[in-house]
Amino acid sequence: MSLLELSTVDFKRYLHYAANQLPQLQGWLVQDQNGRVIEASESSESLEPGWFTHLAPGPEHAAEWVQQQGDNTVITHVIKTDNDIIWARLYLVLQGNIDEALELSRFIRDSLNHEIALLYELNSMATELSDRYEELHLIYDIDTQPLGYEKSQSAINQLVKGCVDYLSVDFAYLWLPRQKIEIAQGADQAKRDEFQYAMSGCRQYFLDHVTASGEAFVVNSFDELARHCCDCELPYKITICPIKSQEKNCIGFLMLAKMMNRNDFTNSDRKLLRAMAGKVTKAILSIYDDKTGLVKHEGFAHQLQRALQAKQNQSFHHSLILVNIDKFSVINDVMGFDEGDKLLLRVTHILNACIRNSDTLSRLTGNTFALLLPNCSMQHAQKIGQKIIEDIGNLSVTNGEQHQNISCRVALSGIKHENQSVDRLLSSLNIALDIAREQGGNRLQICSQYNTEQTSRSEAMRWIGRIQEALRSNRFVPYYQPIVPLQPDNTEESHGEILLRYIDDTGAVIAPGAFMFAAEHYHLMPAIDLRVIELVLEQLPLDTPGLWSINLSGQSISEPDFVKKIVNRINAHGINPKRLCFEVTETTAIRSLTDAQLFIAELREMGCRISLDDFGTGLSSFSYLRELEIDYLKIDGSFIRAMAQDPTAHIMVKAIHKVGQSMGLKTIAEFVETDDLRQQLVDIGVDYGQGYLFSKPIPLADFLKQGY
Repeated sequence: MSLLELSTVDFKRYLHYAANQLPQLQGWLVQDQNGRVIEASESSESLEPGWFTHLAPGPEHAAEWVQQQGDNTVITHVIKTDNDIIWARLYLVLQGNIDEALELSRFIRDSLNHEIALLYELNSMATELSDRYEELHLIYDIDTQPLGYEKSQSAINQLVKGCVDYLSVDFAYLWLPRQKIEIAQGADQAKRDEFQYAMSGCRQYFLDHVTASGEAFVVNSFDELARHCCDCELPYKITICPIKSQEKNCIGFLMLAKMMNRNDFTNSDRKLLRAMAGKVTKAILSIYDDKTGLVKHEGFAHQLQRALQAKQNQSFHHSLILVNIDKFSVINDVMGFDEGDKLLLRVTHILNACIRNSDTLSRLTGNTFALLLPNCSMQHAQKIGQKIIEDIGNLSVTNGEQHQNISCRVALSGIKHENQSVDRLLSSLNIALDIAREQGGNRLQICSQYNTEQTSRSEAMRWIGRIQEALRSNRFVPYYQPIVPLQPDNTEESHGEILLRYIDDTGAVIAPGAFMFAAEHYHLMPAIDLRVIELVLEQLPLDTPGLWSINLSGQSISEPDFVKKIVNRINAHGINPKRLCFEVTETTAIRSLTDAQLFIAELREMGCRISLDDFGTGLSSFSYLRELEIDYLKIDGSFIRAMAQDPTAHIMVKAIHKVGQSMGLKTIAEFVETDDLRQQLVDIGVDYGQGYLFSKPIPLADFLKQGY
């Protein structure tokens, strides 16, 4: 032990004990193995300064000896290890009889010897920990939380490189064939290349071995390698640990290697490698799909973003393909998840066979794959897409008596940097997949800005987020438009329709025509309808007079328990149900007649009234009127507008009114915009009119403030 380390021993504690037990003690001294003084007592008058410098050396290898110095007796003890390495010497100076002092000094010597030996052991352990600090740093420095694509890639490379930098090995090697990952690290590039070449002939054996055993192993000689039944002659000492998937299947391995003249690998090294392999596994599973080994969505988006950025400075043609397996959920439900997983691997094999090493293949979602094809024209990408459809179309899944043929949809797009982003590209391709699905299986759909259906779907996609945000932040506002009595003898209370408007970030008021397609296509109408009902009920006074008409969509009418939601909200707000009228379109009623009948019956039982909207647009309108218990018949506005110039329209409106009148229904004409139209409707006998001639829609809150 060094002087610094011995100085941590509390020698004064021993001096105090000796002084209390030995009145004849004149002084004492502790020296290290080099003769430097570590601790000394104050010398008594009987001792000369520097007395210890006059002491004669003791007998060789002696552990203790006694010598006279004038009237004093000096007892010397050597404190040393079991293998005779001297740590320190202890000198006690006494007067008089030393028999009792000799026994006590031996006790002090043994106690010091034990304490110093313990300190030495602790110091050795600290030194070993310090020596292995970099190893511990390598294991624990990388965050165990889920990492992003770039950080995970960096972490994987850092771990493999760190093995060489910190673990005193010559090479480190990571191989994950399904992920197409091979990383070889070594301080000497030439030797590393030689090592990597040697591994190319042995790596499959090692993968098979760790797959079968599931455990890490160590090989320190050719004989040990032979015992593992390896035919390849690998001139390195190695330790290998498997990399496992979440389902504990081996997907690759991490290896450390040394030249044959280096010290052997130990079980401790194997345990350390297992810890590092665990870190690699976490990084791998955060960016690669566990079942197929393909890169996940985030990694694919990263590669696509790089392709977009590179395209700005290149004239190459890049292409992007999305592949969706049809009815994959049916395969899982009917055939079982094991068969579904096997199908994913078969599809992955087909897709890998269609691409080059420079291409990127990803599993974006459960049954959707993406292929990024750099420097690939649309014409060639289209051929690849057709081959994918053909090859996947040849697949089938059989489980017992169950048999299912497989088909897929493919969407294709070229990559241009102008006004393109990753999200927009993938969104356009998903829209193309939807269109292909509606047209049937085994179809290829090419994205094009000139495709009006794709443009419409793309606009609808952009509305989804806005609609959902509007439902949360009250951007939907109810407007009111009066329904005016046309006949002078009509004395009923005021009547009006609630119309929906969306308020955008600039404060602009947007009519439903802009977002209705999106709301219907993505089944958001029930949420919108319910929100409108809530807003109206919140604003109407409890004692409100008149009749307030609210539109309902076909999706809401067909949704189970939607009518119960309406009833619950009416009861919760305390509004008289007789003051509410719900409008359903003729098309909705005809398409879902049974649902419409049940829906109407429950609302009428509560006291609400029903209006059939847009009447005249259905193919069999008159025959269906007998099947529906309604109160009002709203004549479609297209007939009303046409009355000014088309006599046939006038006849149609008159006929609709007569049929409604014969059934005891009140008729309402929409889009009354001129006084001439109003007069024609009065002459026909239509009961109510609605349109800009009477009033444009205004916010319901403003109308209520007017006192109506």
